[in-house]
Amino acid sequence: MHKTRHHIFRISPFELLFSFLLLMLITGFAIYAYNTWNHIHETNKAKLQFMNRLLIQTNREIFIHHESMLHLLGERLQEVGAIDAPERGRKLIEQMLRLNPSMAGFGLVRTNGQMVLISNVPPGVPLPNLLHNPHADNSFGLALKNEGMVTGRTYYQPLVNSWIVPLRIAIRDANNKVSMVMASGLDMDSPSTTWNVLKPEPGTTLRILREDGYWQYMTPLAEKDREAVYNRPANAGDVRLIKRWRQKNGQSAFYINDSLAVSSWLPRWNIYTLVTRDSQAIAAEYRKAMILPMMIFLVITASGYAFYRISARQQRDYESKLIHQAQYDDLTDLPNRLLVMDRLNQAMDIARRKKDKIALAFIDLDMFKRINDSFGHITGDELLRQFAQRLSKILRAGDTVSRLGGDEFLILLPGTHDAASIEPVIRKIFQLSQQPFVIDNREIYTTCSIGLSLYPNDGKTPLDLLKAADTALYKAKDKGRNTHCFYSEEMNQEAHRRMQLESFLRHALEKDELYLLYQPQIDLKSGHCCGCEALLRWNNPELGEITPLEFIPIAEEIGLINKIGQFVLEQACQDLHQLKTQWRKTFRMAVNISSWQIRSPGLAEFIKKLLLDYDLSSQALELEITENSIVEHGEHLDALRALGLYIAIDDFGTGFSSLSYLQRFPITTLKIDRYFIKNIARSAAEGKLVRGIINLGQSLELETIAEGIETEDQLNYLRQTGCQIGQGFYFSRPIPFKDLLSQMQTTYA
Repeated sequence: MHKTRHHIFRISPFELLFSFLLLMLITGFAIYAYNTWNHIHETNKAKLQFMNRLLIQTNREIFIHHESMLHLLGERLQEVGAIDAPERGRKLIEQMLRLNPSMAGFGLVRTNGQMVLISNVPPGVPLPNLLHNPHADNSFGLALKNEGMVTGRTYYQPLVNSWIVPLRIAIRDANNKVSMVMASGLDMDSPSTTWNVLKPEPGTTLRILREDGYWQYMTPLAEKDREAVYNRPANAGDVRLIKRWRQKNGQSAFYINDSLAVSSWLPRWNIYTLVTRDSQAIAAEYRKAMILPMMIFLVITASGYAFYRISARQQRDYESKLIHQAQYDDLTDLPNRLLVMDRLNQAMDIARRKKDKIALAFIDLDMFKRINDSFGHITGDELLRQFAQRLSKILRAGDTVSRLGGDEFLILLPGTHDAASIEPVIRKIFQLSQQPFVIDNREIYTTCSIGLSLYPNDGKTPLDLLKAADTALYKAKDKGRNTHCFYSEEMNQEAHRRMQLESFLRHALEKDELYLLYQPQIDLKSGHCCGCEALLRWNNPELGEITPLEFIPIAEEIGLINKIGQFVLEQACQDLHQLKTQWRKTFRMAVNISSWQIRSPGLAEFIKKLLLDYDLSSQALELEITENSIVEHGEHLDALRALGLYIAIDDFGTGFSSLSYLQRFPITTLKIDRYFIKNIARSAAEGKLVRGIINLGQSLELETIAEGIETEDQLNYLRQTGCQIGQGFYFSRPIPFKDLLSQMQTTYA
């Protein structure tokens, strides 16, 4: 009988350990592989969400900017009557096109779809009807029905050799009736177009979907694929999927066409953003992470760990780059407003605990616009970079210099004891700003103005402190620039009053708060009244009487001076007509004209119409213009003089006096400023100066008028020296028109 031997399968401890380690390695590798995939997926999701937010913000900036721009341009064209006389608006749209290089062009359209004006298309060229254009008829119809701007389908425009996003906005008249439609095209190929600033990484695509299912924008997109993408509707299933996710606000990711996607809906313009990343690109990242799998345990673990660390570092670098872009100025690489305000807030917390002070210096380059206009924006940008570098070199550790935008800089100086302790820093800033900037082998000179505020004296919050520094800067510029001012409560009161004046002045005309007074002008030889000067006054129910010296500069700054000037001219002509019907003698009305009115293109035509409407001779009206205005805008005076109007230099001798412009420009009258008249009877020097002005006028056959005559001695002296006309309190104070009529009939009858 044979004994059967049973061979029992045994695993050695080493094999068991190997198997255990292998199982642990496989399990660990599987967990690692899953975590790696999940990390890559979440990282790409975060990137897509961030790019989607950037795309949303970009769309809002583009559409809001262009909606405001088209509406403003449309109102200006409506004001000049361009819908009936298109050429009146050509200069406006050409200027707007130069200011907006991202636009392919502007057009003005009647409500029947007929275009009457297109930028860069000369007069006489037949213009199309948008209702006959398959790319434009739908958006044009929507523009007529909507209050805001509408966009049309993206299409190719051969005239500019670019793909265009058509923009339309209806312009309404005072009765809220559509009077015309402004049309423009956003050039998708222009480097200035904000969309082109977005640079998605390879494998990522940015899209904008219209409500009608057509793609409005896509990048990257090959030139050969544009026609197929923009001229055909998107896949219906894709459109339904995108619209289904519109309530997720761009926070949730989904898959579309084998790509990871994030989408949002912008209800104001009824468009959808879509940011996708190709799954192959994501898979490529994953494969890169899983190179050399199943190798020796330590190699696999080290490789996996190294890959994780590399991926994490790349993500941190990417986020750091985005944070840097969000917190630093692209041009100068200085901290921007967001970062400096955060540092100011932190510095204020530290100063509050240490009971210390902080200084804030608000710097603005003087006349920087002239540098841009004279040498170009590239030179202006280089000057800003050099100025930023100079500022950075003079600061202490812990100080912050920031560019707020344009030519404005902000310096944060913590640990300041008092105002005197920052004077050395201010002197250094002035010194470095006055040194020449060498750009393209040219020396360019500029200066700066500085407004300063101190914490906690001038503000308890960052915004209050910044506002105080801004107010002080405004005061420094008002003092003549190239200086600095510390904030004071008096400045705050001045700023508050100025805001009040600006607010009330915007409604002063419609509330009949502006009115005219008249000061008679006397022929010094005969003693008869030969004219008067119209003087503008403002009486506000809340603020009382406000002098022209206070409100006229504000009217010029906020763009009301032309409207107010037209009111003055029309009221003066109306009163002059009434006076001439009763007086029936030679009489001249003098009206002050602002430099803003002089360069207004329609001034001569407006005055010509007034003369016709009120049956006035052109020689019955005299325009008073300051010396500075004549020097800067004298070339516009020929059209006014051609009407037969008298042109007087007001306050002669107080501005940029030059004998050359007396011959170069059509001047008829010199008005001697009251400053020179005041002491002519007592001061030999003043008397000689006045006599010289009168002799000058006689030599050039110019009429001379003396202002501010208050005494009989002054009157006698002016008569003896040959001055022809005088005005002042000696004869009469400025009076209402009805009193002028009465005085003319009694005193000067």
